[in-house]
Amino acid sequence: MEFRLLGAMEVLKDGTRVNLGGAREQTLLGALLLHANEPVSVGYLVESVWDRPLASPETNLRSYVSRLRRRLHAVLDGGDRLLTRSGGYLFVVQSGELDTEVFERLLDDAERELAADDLPRAVTALRQAVGLWQGAPMQGGRAGPALRSELTRLSERRLWALEQYHHTRIRLGEHAAASDDLHWLVTHHPLREELWALLMVALYRSGRRAEALDAYTRVRRRLADELGIAPGPRLRQLHAAVLHDNPVLALRRPIGDLAEPEPQPTHLSRQSQPT
Repeated sequence: MEFRLLGAMEVLKDGTRVNLGGAREQTLLGALLLHANEPVSVGYLVESVWDRPLASPETNLRSYVSRLRRRLHAVLDGGDRLLTRSGGYLFVVQSGELDTEVFERLLDDAERELAADDLPRAVTALRQAVGLWQGAPMQGGRAGPALRSELTRLSERRLWALEQYHHTRIRLGEHAAASDDLHWLVTHHPLREELWALLMVALYRSGRRAEALDAYTRVRRRLADELGIAPGPRLRQLHAAVLHDNPVLALRRPIGDLAEPEPQPTHLSRQSQPT
C-alpha cells in the first residue's frame, strides 16, 4: 500500500488508485494519516473535517468513520487499519507506506550526514526528500481549522528541506544549477529571507555579482512594500559582503557563517558625547 499526502491525496494498492469516497472521508483519512500509528481524539478529527461546530459531532464522525472503514476494508490487506481507541481513533501504517513518514526519515538521515560533514550523502537524502513532494499537502482537499494548522506546519517543513537542499548544493559547488531553482522559489515565496540569501550566494559564486546585488534590492523593496520592514541582520550582512567582495564568500562554509557582523561605530557621535 501507498499513502500519499505530499500533493494530491492518494491511496494506491499495487499501483492502482483506491476510491476513498467523498471529500469528508478523504479529509478524515488525511487527518488520521498525519498522526499515523498514534491515537487521535474525536475533537481533533471533528475540527479537521468540519469548519463549523456540529450539533452532534461524535455521531457525525462515527458515520464517516464507518463509511471510510468499509471502503478501506474492501481493498486493504491484513485486516482493519482504522481502529477505535478510547476517546478517538488510530490508523495503522507500515514502514515505508506513508510519504510523510519517508520524508521525515530522509530529513533525519540528511541531518546526520550534515553533522558528519558528508555533503554528498546529505544532498542525496535531501534530494530524495524534496522529490517526494508533488504540490501543496493534500492539494485541493477540504480541511477544517485543526487540519489546516497541521498542513501549514508540513508546508513549513517542506520549505526548510528545500533551503537545506539548496544550501548543501551550493556548498558542493552546484551554485549555477541551484540559482535557477532558487529564482523560481523566491518568486513563489517572496518573503522568505533564507531563500533570498541562498540565491544571493549562488549568484555571487556563479560570477553574477550584479544579479546578487539586484536580488537584495528586490527583497528589500518587497519586504518594505508588503510588511513595512527592512531585511533582517543576516541578509544585510550578506549584502555588505557581496558589495565589498568579501573573500569569506568563497569559503566552503555553511552559508550562515558567511556574513560578517555589520561594522559598529568606533566612537560616540557628537550628539551623544558627554558634555
